[in-house]
Amino acid sequence: MPVYRNLVLNLPISDPDKEAWKRSLGYWVMQEAARLSLQAPRDMTQITDAFYRALVHFNWRWTPAQPCGSQETAAKILDGDIQHVECRGVATAFRQLLTAPAPYGFALKPDKAVVRVYQGGESLIGADNGKPTVEHIKRQAATGFYSVHPRDGVHGLRANVFDPATNQMANLYAWSDHKVVEVEGRYWDVCYNASYLILQQMAVAIVIGENYNSAPTKTLQEAQARVTETKVVVKNWFQIAYFRTAVPGSPAEAAGAKEIGPYAESIYGDETTEGVLKPLINWAAPI
Repeated sequence: MPVYRNLVLNLPISDPDKEAWKRSLGYWVMQEAARLSLQAPRDMTQITDAFYRALVHFNWRWTPAQPCGSQETAAKILDGDIQHVECRGVATAFRQLLTAPAPYGFALKPDKAVVRVYQGGESLIGADNGKPTVEHIKRQAATGFYSVHPRDGVHGLRANVFDPATNQMANLYAWSDHKVVEVEGRYWDVCYNASYLILQQMAVAIVIGENYNSAPTKTLQEAQARVTETKVVVKNWFQIAYFRTAVPGSPAEAAGAKEIGPYAESIYGDETTEGVLKPLINWAAPI
């Protein structure tokens, strides 16, 4: 059995296992670490980069719909045996490599590397028509956030938000959650090859609620307009904005979008006109 699954299952590692290890993703990272004299936790930026490059080299495909529910499944990533899995699997595999004994990993103590989940849930300072207030926004049951994400994709995962201001896909991804690894108070993201001082840094907009129009409809156009609308706080603007689910058959859906936005106004509020936000940052700018 491959080395990293043996480690997870507390099985002995045979000589054939050691030979197979030399063809694995984990070995590729450890060879880079040896070449560059990397140690954890001292060199976490370079180690994260090496792991990211290994994912590219082994053609890992970021597949949110493919869950990874076990340590053994995550170990298969290190062994180079699976390429399609969600971010939890990759974060777990990264933690396994950080805590695996030498020469198979960086030998951190298990409690020194922890997988963390971010859902956008933090204390938010309020915003009313773009004007800061001292009140906290009361969150509905909805959670989630939006992160900067190249429209052409990362590890095969393309952006999923359509920008109505430019009529093209935005450099954004709408997430229900994302997983990273905490080491010494910093959060390391091998999917994006990034790190954060606080989890909130990965979000440019944070979901604070959802609206749904349940009124009866008379026309097909009205029926198509009955979409879920996500209410967010856009952090750089400090104002409320709205994203809407892509309507079936729309240009946005044809482009692969899950959502459309940002909009300045709710289609379920008192306002009768829909305003496309004039951004203070360019959502569609290349990154």
